[in-house]
Amino acid sequence: MLIRIAEAATEKPDGIVRDVVFPAVGGEPVLSAILREHKAAGTFERRVHAALRSSYARHYRRMLLAVLTTLEFRSNNARHRPVLEALDRLKRFRDDG
Repeated sequence: MLIRIAEAATEKPDGIVRDVVFPAVGGEPVLSAILREHKAAGTFERRVHAALRSSYARHYRRMLLAVLTTLEFRSNNARHRPVLEALDRLKRFRDDG
């Protein structure tokens, strides 16, 4: 479809879009349908990013407990206490899933 648009635009560069491009692709309804589909599905890059992100998220979630059991976290700063308590809780309940 992009080839047809490019051909029509180069054949009549001074033409009006409605008279040149729309007939080359099948009219305004076809272009409107393409735009609706694109807006509904998002860009290709966005879909790929979401797929890769979810894939890696599951991978890292599985690895988190192994890393937590290997590492030891300490701090004498009271501000970090809630995080350290949360990590201890994760270690305690790691076998519960």
